[in-house]
Amino acid sequence: MKLSIIFFLLLTSLLWAQTADEAVHLLQGASGPGVRAQVFGPAGVAADYEYSALFQNPAALAMARTTQFSAGISNLEYSNSASYLNTVNKDSRTFTRFRHAGLVYPFPTSRGSLVIALGYQKYKDLDSYLGFSGYNVNSNGLQILEADDQYYDFDSDIQQDQTVVNEGYLSSWSFGGAIDLSENFSAGLALNILGGKSDFKSEYLQTDINNYYNQYPTDYYYYAYNQEIHSEYSAVELKAGGLFRLTDHLRLGAGITFPTTMTISETWSESDEIGYDDPGYDPAVWEDGPNDWEYKIEIPFQFSAGLAFENERILLAAGAEFRDWQQTRFSGDIDAGLQDENQYFESDYQPTLNYAGAVALKLMDDELQIFAGYQFQPSPLKNSTELDKNIYGGGLLYQIDENTRLDISYTTGRSKNISRYDLTAYWDTSEEIETNAVLVGLTFRF
Repeated sequence: MKLSIIFFLLLTSLLWAQTADEAVHLLQGASGPGVRAQVFGPAGVAADYEYSALFQNPAALAMARTTQFSAGISNLEYSNSASYLNTVNKDSRTFTRFRHAGLVYPFPTSRGSLVIALGYQKYKDLDSYLGFSGYNVNSNGLQILEADDQYYDFDSDIQQDQTVVNEGYLSSWSFGGAIDLSENFSAGLALNILGGKSDFKSEYLQTDINNYYNQYPTDYYYYAYNQEIHSEYSAVELKAGGLFRLTDHLRLGAGITFPTTMTISETWSESDEIGYDDPGYDPAVWEDGPNDWEYKIEIPFQFSAGLAFENERILLAAGAEFRDWQQTRFSGDIDAGLQDENQYFESDYQPTLNYAGAVALKLMDDELQIFAGYQFQPSPLKNSTELDKNIYGGGLLYQIDENTRLDISYTTGRSKNISRYDLTAYWDTSEEIETNAVLVGLTFRF
């Protein structure tokens, strides 16, 4: 019987730890909550003066003339084509969730404008899926400590299969307002109480499908390693913006998001198991958790600017966002490993300038508006232009009646990624990712 076998997880690198790459991925690529904001991206800084202006540029709220309430839901399709050890694995997942609900209220004024807005939105999806497999003839470094106090390899000539799934979102409760400080200039401020959660699950399995390990005590058949992490996010964020009305049809907008610190509270657990060729031998199982951990991410400034031209028939907009990812840091009660990750923000990352352009046509006496946009998000990693992301989108706003409008948008994004996970860390997994998102909402005017 092998019941007496002592099994230890030898590869300490398997113990999960946050990395600089994961921190940047968590923070980048957020978008406004409204239907048109999904397509416009940074181009909405001077163009968007509905509820989503609270997220893009709160000063633009000053252009709102009626009380508005809007809400929406979204559906995301996440497709991933992963290549590992010359084997390609394709799969996709869909995620549907409530997107936003917000109210805009303009106060009656004898001159100028005073507008407030408040609401709730899920402003970034953290959903992703990765599945890959391949036969590995090289070593992945795995060793097993047996009952005779000897280490034995179970590291090569194995079939490897892994799935990595993450489901979650970042959200915010937002309150803000805007005021006309002069005939042609408005200023705005927004306070965001950030939150959100995610659930990460990784399942790894390696199998001796060719019976390479068949001699006692290394008559191993499979090794399985699983991780689960539940994360909750919290922060307080302040945004300020300005809107210049250069002419009756031309606007210039600018915004700033001040540095903040996000607290991440995690509950994690992991387990592994070794199984043998002889079914009479019970598998050896090791478990750890659940365990709790908390740390912080210091988020640097973000600056945005945009230009919009609008008349009775057309809206043309362009905008950009700038953030220096080298100023990101882990802080709080962190271990030496996480402290070491801070050096990679400066050595491996760079400032990025996201930019976007959009156009909207107003038809049927403004009862119907169709729009389209393009967004470019460069990779924060140095010398990695192949990881840049391109997003295309379009949609419509249709006035159902005097007070009710139907809002629909569609965006599609394409990007690449290179992943490394624990027992497959010696070989890259190349990912080609496609996201397709549909957002449907209603806007009511009072």
